[in-house]
Amino acid sequence: MLCLAILSALIAVQTHAQQIAYESPAQTKFLLYTPPGYSASTADFPLLISLHSKGELGDDLTLLTSRNREQMPSRLIYLNKWPSDLPFVVLTPQLKPGEDGPDTQWPADYIDEVVEFVLANFRIDEERIYLTGISRGGTGAWTYASAFPEKIAAMVPISGRSDVTQACAIKNIPVWSFHGDGDATAPASYSVDMVNAIKTCQPRGIFTPRLNLLNARDHNGWNEVYNGTSGYDIWSWLLTFRKNETTNKKPYVDGGRGLRMQRR
Repeated sequence: MLCLAILSALIAVQTHAQQIAYESPAQTKFLLYTPPGYSASTADFPLLISLHSKGELGDDLTLLTSRNREQMPSRLIYLNKWPSDLPFVVLTPQLKPGEDGPDTQWPADYIDEVVEFVLANFRIDEERIYLTGISRGGTGAWTYASAFPEKIAAMVPISGRSDVTQACAIKNIPVWSFHGDGDATAPASYSVDMVNAIKTCQPRGIFTPRLNLLNARDHNGWNEVYNGTSGYDIWSWLLTFRKNETTNKKPYVDGGRGLRMQRR
């Protein structure tokens, strides 16, 4: 239960369905969705951290919902297109411009401050914390996972830039990455090189990272991955993992059109 002192520090505005706007103690705005049954339950729920791209950078949460053209989880929830049977609590923090202005990237500590606040105040199964992000958020997903690998049970970074020097920090996290094969904004080599770097870590990691190159796609393709029309069931795949498990799971694929699997 949230204590009154914490509640007084929150900005809670009902936005849509069970998705509510809050502000962390560090004044980071974020959206938090709780699935049906959360309020009536005493159980802990899995947490999905969703990191947005450059277009949602700012101090206005409507950029993550009504003014968002990308079908990231917060937008799908807003549109009532998020599957109600998914058990995730969905955390969508908003990145504020820093000293680099529009070029501001996701710092790991910035993300973690919000994550820790949610862990302290909501019923979260800490063995089932999952991570995804698109474009700049995909970069942020690689960044956060490499800084806090002990927290992430599995991750789906999409079309992000990576730092291969951090690959071995995440070698024991299940990774299913996606990238447009014709991406000119953040070339697919960022995901290819990261996946290959994870595979060459010594000693080897527990899991085999997987990469899908999205056929004939530029810096896009994530909408179809997130809304399920690609044929890749990333949400069911994520939920098969818990921290400290050692069994790899194959991607959930039903043959989406216009896509090809790359297992590097």
